[in-house]
Amino acid sequence: ELEESFPYNVVYLSVKIKKELKKVISKRKKDEDIKRLLYELVHKHKYIYLRLSINLLSTIYKPFIMLYDTILLFSLDIIEIKYRRKITPVYQLLSERGENALGILYLIQFKNGKLPERIGYLLNKFFNCRGYFKERNFYVYDLSKRIEIPKEHLPDGLIKALVILTALEQKPTILLIDEIENYLHPDLLEFIVNVLKEENIITFITTHSPTVL
Repeated sequence: ELEESFPYNVVYLSVKIKKELKKVISKRKKDEDIKRLLYELVHKHKYIYLRLSINLLSTIYKPFIMLYDTILLFSLDIIEIKYRRKITPVYQLLSERGENALGILYLIQFKNGKLPERIGYLLNKFFNCRGYFKERNFYVYDLSKRIEIPKEHLPDGLIKALVILTALEQKPTILLIDEIENYLHPDLLEFIVNVLKEENIITFITTHSPTVL
């Protein structure tokens, strides 16, 4: 019934399936049992978008982190990301609130001489700018106004998009994103969702957005 009701490989888990998943985890069954259940849920559907409360998401993500390379994104700490005085290149897993995202990107630019291609595309397409790190800070150059803008004055939506794309650069097995629509205008949100669909990553999303639904 789910397959017939929802095209494009988007599946909303029924209450029955959610209860089954929670039951297996709460009984602390063997890792193999949790893996088997997860594979049953996602084998046919590359992308699963969950309409779950944050409490249930908190319950189910912990075993995933133990079993797989998993990145979880809750509400971002936008203030910490934008107003951290100095950015240091870091080799770390992206934190749950994205505080170290720019440090991870800084290391990528340092190693490759440029930002990832899809981040460059996003900046140019949606913000008409190009981004770069210098003097331990992140800047964009506005191609229309021909001015340099530091991260402290960037839109929150741009920061949110950077964090999500940074998560993809780490190529996790599973990516969990809470309320993906926060800070993102509809066109940018649609772009991010399409990028997620193209990735070979199991992605769990909570959302209230009609654009995503």
